[in-house]
Order: sequence, then structure tokens, then C-alpha cells
Amino acid sequence: MTKKIITESLGAVNRRNRMQRLFESLCCGIFYAAVVALIVIIAQFPGWLPQWNGWGVLGICLIFGLLLGGIVGWILPSDAKNSAEKIDTHYRLKDRILTALRLIAKPSQTPIERLQISDAAMYAAKVDAKSVVPYRLPRNFGQTVLLLFATAILCAVSPIINPRQVAEAAPLPVQAVVESTEILKKELVEWVKEKAEEHKDEKELQKLAEKLEQSQMKLEDAVANPREAMAVMSEMEATMNQTMSDYNLEQMDASMQEIADALSAAEASRSTSQHLKEKNYAKAAEDLKKMDSSQMSKQERNAVSSQLKKATAGMQKRGQDKLLKLIDKLAEELQEGNCDGAKESACDIAGICKSQGLRKGICQSLGSKLALLGLCKSDCAGSCNGSCSNPSDKNGSNNTSKSNNPSKNWGRGTAGQPDTGKETNLDGNREMKQITGIQGNGPSEFEKITSKEGNEEMSRIPYKDVYKESKKISESVLENEPIPLGQRRMIRQYFESIRPQGDENEELK
Repeated sequence: MTKKIITESLGAVNRRNRMQRLFESLCCGIFYAAVVALIVIIAQFPGWLPQWNGWGVLGICLIFGLLLGGIVGWILPSDAKNSAEKIDTHYRLKDRILTALRLIAKPSQTPIERLQISDAAMYAAKVDAKSVVPYRLPRNFGQTVLLLFATAILCAVSPIINPRQVAEAAPLPVQAVVESTEILKKELVEWVKEKAEEHKDEKELQKLAEKLEQSQMKLEDAVANPREAMAVMSEMEATMNQTMSDYNLEQMDASMQEIADALSAAEASRSTSQHLKEKNYAKAAEDLKKMDSSQMSKQERNAVSSQLKKATAGMQKRGQDKLLKLIDKLAEELQEGNCDGAKESACDIAGICKSQGLRKGICQSLGSKLALLGLCKSDCAGSCNGSCSNPSDKNGSNNTSKSNNPSKNWGRGTAGQPDTGKETNLDGNREMKQITGIQGNGPSEFEKITSKEGNEEMSRIPYKDVYKESKKISESVLENEPIPLGQRRMIRQYFESIRPQGDENEELK
């Protein structure tokens, strides 16, 4: 019973002692947080640190300071010995509680020691924890409040003292770029990923899917900058063109035509030859798997073998080593009359033939996706005309942006995107010299050239006639040439922008 009384008294004092120490640690954390925030805000004035919002810096520092101070104040140990010393000091008990605490820890006590414990318990029952450990303000509380107040004032006036700290509003996404990004993600990137999942053997397609996915992430980050979005789309276009060139479809088609010519020498393989000539590689692959050299005569086998060996020369020049080995093997087996080996080699060639058909289909689809990409770039270019003006042109002076309205001053303005950057410095060391000559005998010829600089000279050919002739040529090219959709749209917009006034009614007629 006496032990319980002593431990309860020590526990009450220990709890209040821990809470007082927690308050002091929190106050200390706030103090150092205010110091760090003050240093960071002051360091922004000369540009030593990036420009951050002062209130945000102060809030983050206070959160970390409170967390760190609270953790330190709660984790630091507070033992019963410290509480016993405070009770003895406060009530002047001459180490009675401290001695009883030591005696309680012993496994057994003598009668005198038990008497000492009982005496200490009598005093411990009268202990008031509030009077032993009263809650007081931390010693550095005043300094903390003053420092925090000074930091808050500096946060309030820092935008005035340091105007650079006022961050500019983030640019808003451009609707045309957002729509183009969504279209490309759905129609191009996801389509390539699906094809890559279907045909895992196509390593080029796998690489294309990875690169397009990375470009799509860049495109999503550039929705507020049409110029940057167009640059990313150009990267995507270059990646797709590189993948199409890596397939070497034209060289493989040439080899397949040579194989077709060789197979046409036998009646049994003539249908396969016809499919290869028509570039119907799927049916040609099926025929190659079914090809049976036993149905060929010896003369036909020798003829096919001879033609196949001739075809290997072209394959060797094109660097098609795998196909070269298979064709060479097929030619030897046909010449030796090994029907089973010839059938196996034909099946291997059928795999290459099937892969060629697949790659041609992929490249045709990529061609249509390139047209879609060109159209998206055209939309971004259209939005760039209105939103990507020169930042130095704030007052609207010297505006060189493209106008979509007809104008009489053809050839005197600027169409398309204006040139940016500083003008070329044409200053130089000029020196005027008077050159004299010695006049001799004989006739002299004189030529006088005059020019009226600054005068506007009209063209002899009417502008309407020039416009109609040029537009007629462009329409003819648009109808007959395979121009991407995005570029078609840009060409038509250009001719619409330079159309002379008064020409609308004549076109309607």
C-alpha cells in the first residue's frame, strides 16, 4: 500500500513534468522555425534563393518546427528519480521520497527500511503535483513571440519590398492543344500500344510505343504552350518516320519480287508467285506452307533452284542475311530433291513473308496516323497565331501577326509567324573617298542610273490575275499530289488570307 502511494505521487508529478517540457520544446521549435523562415525570406531579396511566397515558407517552417519540437519533447525520458528530487526540494523532506524510491527497488527491506518507506508514504500522500510542477511559460517565450511577429511582418511587406516575389499567374491551357493531345493519345499512342501488345515479336513497334508514350507525357505538360506542343509533335512525327524506315519495306518487297520470279518457273508454285507479285503476303505465306516440291518435276526443281540462287545476290547487297540463308537452303534442297527439307525451309520463308505483310499494314496505318498528327500540328499552329505573340509587343505597336482578312497592301505586310530576336547590328566603320582618274584620248561612255527609293511601284500585271493563276495551280496540286491533311488546310487558309477584296462575289458566280 505504501509503495502504491509513493508511485502514484511520483506518477502525477512525472506527467506534469513531461507536459511542461513538451511546452518548452514546442516553443523552442517555433523559435527556430521563425529563424529559418526569416533567413529564407531575406535571402530571396538579392536573388540567392528562388522566389517563394513568404507566408508559404513561414507555414512550412512552423509545421516542421512544431513536429520536431513535439517529438523531441515527448520522447526525451523523464524518470521517477527526477520527480522524487523535485518533491523533496519543494517540501524540504531531506531526500525522504528519493530514499524511499531506492529502498522500494530492493528485493527485501529491513524493519528500519520499511519504517522509512512508511514515513515517506505519509508525506507522499499529501503531495500536490500542481504545486510541485506548476505550468509556467517557457523561458524563451517572449523572444519567440517577438521573432514570430517580426517574420510575419516581413512576409506581409516582402511583395512590396521585393516585387519579383509576386509570381506570375500560370498560363492557361490552350483549348486546341488540349483537344489535339486527347486525340493523339486515343488515336495514336493507345493504338500503337495495342498493336505492340498484339505483336510482341516486333521490336521496332515496341520501341515506338515506349517513345510515343514518353512524348505523350511531354505533350500533356505543354498544353499551355502551343509552340512547345508543336515541337513535341514534330518529335513524334520523326520517331514514326524512323520506325517506318527501319522496316526497309521497299528492299524486302524487291526481294519478294525476285522470289516470285523464281517460283514462277514451276507449276506447283505459280499461285504463290502470283500472290507475291500482287504483294498479297498473307495468302503467299499460306501457299508457301502448303508447297510440296514432290509435285514438281526434276527440271522444274532445277529451274526454281537456279533462279533462287540468282536472287540471293540481290539479298546479299541489301543485307538480308536471314532471308538469304533460307533461300540458299531451299535452293539446295530443291536441287537435291529433299522434299521434307524444302517444305521446312518454305515454312520458314512463309514466316518472313507473313511478317512483311504485317509490317506493310502497320506502316500504312502509321501513314494515316501521320496525317492525323499533321492535322493536330495545324490546329496548334492556328492557336499559336493568336496566343504566341511577341512578348515585347505589349502596346500593340509594330504588330506583325498574320491577318485573315483580305488586304490591298499585298506583299507589304508579314504573313505567317514573325521573326523574333534582336535585329542584326549593321554598324561598321565607313569611310568616304573621292576617286579621281586621268582623262585620256578616245571616246567616253556615260550611264546614268536613277532610282526612287521609297516610292511604291505597282506591278504591271493586275493582282487579281496573279491571285487567280496561283490559286488555280495550288488547287491542281492539292487534287493530284498526296499532301497531308494538315498542310492542305494551311495552304487553303493562306490563299484565303491573301484573297483581294471584291473577289468574293466573282467566286460565288
